[in-house]
Amino acid sequence: MATGTSAGEAGHDTPTGREAVGPAPQATVPAAVAPGRPEAAAARNAAARNGAADAAPSAAPLLAVRDLTVSYPGRLGRRQVAVRGVSFEIAAGETFGLVGESGSGKSTISRVLLGLRRADSGSVLLDGEDVTHASRRARRRLAPQVQMVFQDPYGSLNPDRRIGDTVGAGLLFHTELTRAQRRARVAELLAEVGLDPALAAAYPEELSGGMRQRVGIARALALEPRLLVADEPVSALDVSVQAQVLNLLTELQRSRGLAMLFISHDLTVVRHMSSRIAVLRAGEIVEAGDRDQIMERPESDYTRALLAAGLSARRPAAA
Repeated sequence: MATGTSAGEAGHDTPTGREAVGPAPQATVPAAVAPGRPEAAAARNAAARNGAADAAPSAAPLLAVRDLTVSYPGRLGRRQVAVRGVSFEIAAGETFGLVGESGSGKSTISRVLLGLRRADSGSVLLDGEDVTHASRRARRRLAPQVQMVFQDPYGSLNPDRRIGDTVGAGLLFHTELTRAQRRARVAELLAEVGLDPALAAAYPEELSGGMRQRVGIARALALEPRLLVADEPVSALDVSVQAQVLNLLTELQRSRGLAMLFISHDLTVVRHMSSRIAVLRAGEIVEAGDRDQIMERPESDYTRALLAAGLSARRPAAA
């Protein structure tokens, strides 16, 4: 996996003029506390659910994750639990942050939301409809409503397909637009994410990392989703480009009224993007609350350790 763009490539992306955010590389966090007893986990899950009600008290949540448990085959026939009893809600138009170290279960949750992984137990409700137990036909109908921005802008694009074909692939399978209408829509999407529509004829290798990630965002927006899942969307980009992509996501979320699940290992980035945050460790939520509470008055030792690790990574080295 490539780790970012060169300085020359970074110059392809024009800054938006908004506040710059420079996420640091992932830092090693000490094992501060165990995830906690079942009753404590239940309280944390309730906090994650209730926060959405505070954000939109008169409306049901767009997404409701209930007691989600997911496991994978392990050694000697034993199952390895990746996610255990996780619950949270996301209101329409809200950005909810999910933060944790590598291996904490963040990406597993995103795969369940997208229908790429089945849950052992629990449920995922999209606008009140159970996605986890939906039929294949129902999943196909619901698929356009939840779309993904992937972590790796290099590996997530087919190198043999032109940019226009990649962005318009969903339109081909999920709409009845003509070829001319699809081309026009692709041009609109590329312009919306700050790219020249003429790049529809280009191949991924001709673009910088930041430009490729913009293509990935355009692809995710093509089917007019209601929920965008952004799984570490800037971690593979050069620091000089990260802030531009984050600002683009914020602008799109506001202009389109999108709900967003923003997944990252970096609490500072999550704070910039999210109104509420849940902290995940070893597949369980150890703390959940509004942004200021998590960042300024954390209750969990693990959350404090994550914050300390992030601050340490940003502190200049002594001369």
